[in-house]
Amino acid sequence: MQEIIMRHLLEGRYLNEASLLILMLCALLIANMRKIMDFWSGFFDRKLTILRSSIGESGATGKTKEVLQDQLDEAYFKYATRISAEKRKREALIQLHESAQGELSWIHLKRASQFLDPTDKDKVMVKVGRWDRFFCWYSAFVAVLFTFVSVFFVSVIPFCGNLKVALAFLGVGGLAGIVAMIVFAQTFPVSSARRIEKFIQKAGK
Repeated sequence: MQEIIMRHLLEGRYLNEASLLILMLCALLIANMRKIMDFWSGFFDRKLTILRSSIGESGATGKTKEVLQDQLDEAYFKYATRISAEKRKREALIQLHESAQGELSWIHLKRASQFLDPTDKDKVMVKVGRWDRFFCWYSAFVAVLFTFVSVFFVSVIPFCGNLKVALAFLGVGGLAGIVAMIVFAQTFPVSSARRIEKFIQKAGK
């Protein structure tokens, strides 16, 4: 059975059709990336318009107006930082960013936002569980594994005597490389959280 599969791989079967499909999907995604971004941008703009009009024209007062204003502030904050957070957490993150004086960018705060909780003193506490740390190391291992797979398939292309096989290996190698980058990106939240934790510990000394 293994010999049959290897012979089919060398002859370009299975892989050729899959590689062409992968390349077509990637090309479609890249070609329509602008439209996808415009769609989400338009959706957000409509939300801001509705909130602004609700505050200014609906005649809302008291707690209702406060809720609408808080929703509008949260929307603006998310637009600027890509972080969805309630008022208490927003103020704590802003204070942390100002105290860091450029050492902690909003990118790190965005990545680690799920691990950041505000304290009673309007400061930020980092909470990274054991499972999160394990998943981080596991993702790094899987990313390295797929990187080796990608390098292997790409490196054997010069030795392929068949164009179909070469294209198939290129498609598989490219796909493995993309998977490696996606999986490795899963380590960013924990890495950013550890960076923030170290800064808080250093600032507290």
